[in-house]
Amino acid sequence: MSGTDEIIRGKRLDAVNRIKYEHYEEFEESLFADVYEKAVVLTSYIVDANLRDECEKTLDGRACMEEQYSNIIAFLGERGMGKSSAMLSFALFLKKYDDKKIEGRYKLSCKIPFEINHPLKFYVLPRIDAAMLVKGENLIDIVLAKMWSDFRQRIDESMGQQSEGRETRECFEAVKKSYEVYQRAVSGRDDRNMTSIRQMDELARCLNLRNDFRKLVNAYLEYMSGRCSCSFFVLTIDDLDIVSGRTDEILEQIRLFLMVPKVIVLATADYGRL
Repeated sequence: MSGTDEIIRGKRLDAVNRIKYEHYEEFEESLFADVYEKAVVLTSYIVDANLRDECEKTLDGRACMEEQYSNIIAFLGERGMGKSSAMLSFALFLKKYDDKKIEGRYKLSCKIPFEINHPLKFYVLPRIDAAMLVKGENLIDIVLAKMWSDFRQRIDESMGQQSEGRETRECFEAVKKSYEVYQRAVSGRDDRNMTSIRQMDELARCLNLRNDFRKLVNAYLEYMSGRCSCSFFVLTIDDLDIVSGRTDEILEQIRLFLMVPKVIVLATADYGRL
């Protein structure tokens, strides 16, 4: 998988093939104790890389550097080995992460720069079951739909104070427009004849979909995490290998759109099937 930091292999479990959540207090005695430790190490690496670049402001004018964001942690194993349980348990750990309560090998060893005074926060989007993707449906469709659903729920809970989420709403609108152009391009429905400035503008939007999504993530985290400058967006994608005949397409979408700053992707798959 392009961009994967390291392969984390689960241990075989002689149990019913169902998802089981383990809490942080159970990690040390878990069959996946070493898996969780490796995931902590990789998460610390991803967080450090993001915070370092943010403080040094090295991204401006260096687009090629964005391609170097290795932000995918893969939980690999055969069916029934517990990889989904391990991934989702780790996602729950990140969601509830409290630096003051975590000790030992499961404490993130991040070198947070002194310029940033906020604690680490992880916003975890609900699990995405890749096996449920229907024909013609893209991974980015599901990601945006889940983001919008959570955002609208937060807006509703704010008792009508929608002005607070105005910037995030505008970013959603920008992504929507860029994504529509992208879909036309990949489906072959767009007109390649540059007969107007408007068509050139649409082509630029297609190329900027990745950048628009990156801006959306920043605005989304700022709104959903209470303006915490140390917040990260976590995606959990289950059963990548079961997407019938489209696994390579899904992996390419991850590379194109999800390997961006402040995003951490947790994914499960049967490596043999991949």
